Amino acid sequence: MDADALTFVDATREHFDAIVRIERTAGGSSLVALTEGQALDEALRRGHYVTVALDGDTVAGWIWFSVDGGRGGEEIGQLFRVAVAPERARSGVGRALVEHAQAALAARACTRMRVTLTGHDEATRAFLASIGYEVDAVIMERLL
Repeated sequence: MDADALTFVDATREHFDAIVRIERTAGGSSLVALTEGQALDEALRRGHYVTVALDGDTVAGWIWFSVDGGRGGEEIGQLFRVAVAPERARSGVGRALVEHAQAALAARACTRMRVTLTGHDEATRAFLASIGYEVDAVIMERLL
């Protein structure tokens, strides 16, 4: 599959089943999979961006991001989730989705995009590092 052939569209409820399927195969404790897509409804109600990458009529991947007022009035984008259908892994879909989000945020005058990862998500950390993301802060916590 050629990532250049993808079409990016705003997700609608008709895409939710495909997104939930992708999330179930992604593993971990995906909020989207656990809520059967209710988290997507909430994201859309809050004005967040939820976008799918279509290869023809098939959802190849999806991304969830928003604009977050940041430091001293600077607009900062927040990436909540990007996931790719397992059969499309390592084909450029994830990179294309992140680049799409970056362009949308830049058009909204955002100067950067922030991503928060769980401490053990080495695969996503490596993916983001490969496309230019760097560690800005480390947050540590412990249960009380």
